[in-house]
This record gives sequence, C-alpha cells and structure tokens, in this order.
Amino acid sequence: MAYAAVLTMIGFMDTPSSREIYEFQKLDNQLDRVLYYPYRTDIKTDMRVKYQDETYEVVGRPQDQGGQGEVMRLPLKLVPNG
Repeated sequence: MAYAAVLTMIGFMDTPSSREIYEFQKLDNQLDRVLYYPYRTDIKTDMRVKYQDETYEVVGRPQDQGGQGEVMRLPLKLVPNG
C-alpha cells in the first residue's frame, strides 16, 4: 500500500512510560512513541505519521485527553525502513 501526505500539523512526540510499553506488550502490540496534538477528529487508525526521518504506524485509537476537546493522544509503532 502506498501512502501519501494528507495533512501537516504541529504536535509533541513523546516517549511512552515503561508501564505503557509493558501494557502494550501484554496485548502483543508494540508501542514506541506517543503523539500529542491539538484536538481534531480527522485522524484515522489507518494513517501513518512521518516524524523527522522516521515513519510510525498508528496502534490505537486517538484519545481526547481529559475529555475537554483540547489535546489528543495517539499511540505509535515505528515502521522499520518505513
């Protein structure tokens, strides 16, 4: 499947905690980074994220942090040679 850039946005890329990584591993899933970005509803789970020279796959649904429509959280997995 070929991917094309559909949007550019400003966000904060963070490293997950050891506990978060462990919880994902228990579910046979990998968690490498977490992206925080301003609230929006057009980010889908089949999209990928390009950050610097790395590509990430979405491994969970976008979550509204605090439920106040301000900041979203998106779990990501590094795509080798992405």
